Amino acid sequence: MANTSPASFWTQANALLRKNLTYQRKHIWTNVRLILVPLFLCLILLAIQKVLDALMKSVSEMSNNCESNASLLGSICPIPNPPMLPPMLQIPENGLRSVKADFFPYRDLPDKSCRETGLCPVTILVTGDKLSLGKALSANILSTSFVVNSSDLLPTLAYNVLGSTIGAGKDNYEDPGTAFPIYSIQPSCSKDSTWPLSIGGRKTEVTCVQGLCLWRNNSVEVNDELFNGSRRGNPAGMTNEVAAAYDLMSTDRKNFNVTIWYNSSYKDNESDGRAKLLRVPRSINLISNAYLKFLKGLGTKILFEFVKEVPKQVTKNTQDIASLLGPLFFTWVILLLFP
Repeated sequence: MANTSPASFWTQANALLRKNLTYQRKHIWTNVRLILVPLFLCLILLAIQKVLDALMKSVSEMSNNCESNASLLGSICPIPNPPMLPPMLQIPENGLRSVKADFFPYRDLPDKSCRETGLCPVTILVTGDKLSLGKALSANILSTSFVVNSSDLLPTLAYNVLGSTIGAGKDNYEDPGTAFPIYSIQPSCSKDSTWPLSIGGRKTEVTCVQGLCLWRNNSVEVNDELFNGSRRGNPAGMTNEVAAAYDLMSTDRKNFNVTIWYNSSYKDNESDGRAKLLRVPRSINLISNAYLKFLKGLGTKILFEFVKEVPKQVTKNTQDIASLLGPLFFTWVILLLFP
C-alpha cells in the first residue's frame, strides 16, 4: 500500500526548490533582463551626468572672462566688492499716475491732461487719527531741492528723495533702474530741472518730478482709492497708481505707529522662479524721517545712504541628474517586478 502520511518538511522544501530552479532555468533570459535593465538605466544616468558636468565646467571657465564681459556681472562672476546703490522709491510711470477721473470723488488730484504733457506728479496718500499731525508729517516727507556732491556721492544723494519707474532686480548686485532716468521727487519743480549723474560707472540723469502728499480721512478711503486705481477696479479700465500710502493711526509725540501700503505686483517672478526685490525700505525711511523732523526739528534725520549685497564667490552651476530622473527610473524598475 502507498504511504498516505504527509511528506516531511524537508521533502516539501526540496520539491519546491527543484520546481523553482526548473522555472528559473526556463526563464533565464527574463532574469538577465531584470538584472541588466537597472544597470543600463544607471549607466544612462551616469552618462547624462558626465555630459552636464562637462557643460557646467565650460560655463564656470567663463568666469575667467568676467573683467572683459560685463554681461556676466551678477550671474556667475565673483563679486568681492559689491557696489553701493542709492535706495529709491518705486513710482509709477507718467501714464499710470493718479489723476482725476469720474470714478474718483477726490478733486485734489491733478488733471488727466498731465499725461499728455508728461508732467503728472507722483501721489503719496496720508491718513490717520490726527489731521494736524498728518499735515505736519506730509510737509516733511519730500526734499525741497536736489543736492549732490560728486566727491561724496551717496551720502549727499541720501538727502534727496529719489524714485524710479523701473522695478528692482532679484538682488542688489546691480539696480536696473540706474540704467534709466532717475527722478528727484520734490514739492515743486522748475523748468528744465535735469541733472547728469554717474552711478557705478553708469551715466544717467536725474529729472525733477513733482510730489503730492494728499490727505484722506481714513484707511477705508485709502483702500478704496488704491483698489479703484487698479485697471480692474474701475469701469473705465484706467490705471491710477500712487507711489506710497501711509496710515499714521494713533501716532503722536510719544508713539509712532504706521501702516504702509505698497504695490507688490513689482515682485513678479523671474524666469528662474526667483521673485524680484521691492523698493519698500525707502518708503519706510521717508515716513520715519518725517516723524523725526516733526519730533526733533528739521535737522534731525537718519540718512539711508545705500543698499548693498554681501560679497560672493564664483557661482557654481551644478545639476544632480540622479535626483531629477532617479524617481522615474526607480518606478520603471519596480514595475518590471510585476507581471
